[in-house]
Amino acid sequence: MAALFSTIKPPILTLCSSAIRCIETVNLVEQLSGVRLTANCEYIEELYLAPLHTIKRILREKRKEKNKTLIMGHNPGMSDVLNELKFKQAPNSKMEMLATCGIIICDLRNGSGNSQNFDLLLRYHYSPVISHD
Repeated sequence: MAALFSTIKPPILTLCSSAIRCIETVNLVEQLSGVRLTANCEYIEELYLAPLHTIKRILREKRKEKNKTLIMGHNPGMSDVLNELKFKQAPNSKMEMLATCGIIICDLRNGSGNSQNFDLLLRYHYSPVISHD
């Protein structure tokens, strides 16, 4: 995961759940990748176990024009984001649960010129297989 983040150029707006495990993860990824994720970070209690509509509302309210935005959140909401994007682009897609440390990379499409009115397009997702050995 850190290698993926090392290819991303700042500035990055980080929206992080206030849960300790999310805060620790953001700090760890920052250390391993060298990308400043906490310099412009908001810790948002409402992201804890947030459903899809809450995640989208927070993103709409907080993102800034032309900023890359990282959301460090929880399931099932983050999996719901992934599945909504997959079905929008390929209606016959199978539902999927985003694993711990799963990543979704989306492009924002903004046809109206209004930074609060946008659509997400799934570009990449990675969900590591977790072994129970």
